[in-house]
Amino acid sequence: MIPPKPPAIPEVRQTGWASTDIDRFVLAKLETAKLAPAPPAEPLTLLRRLTFDLTGLPRRRRKWTRS
Repeated sequence: MIPPKPPAIPEVRQTGWASTDIDRFVLAKLETAKLAPAPPAEPLTLLRRLTFDLTGLPRRRRKWTRS
């Protein structure tokens, strides 16, 4: 058995976006495809995505109010 070697972390142009090494791999692919990362999502958008991921259903719109 050959022990796995850690991959070389790719160099990226937008160093401020990547907060982890995995982000650098994603960003390197985006830069290769001449794409840019999406801006950060708003809290209600994150809530909608989380609810959909956990339940498989979108959250009812009337419950989407800020406290």
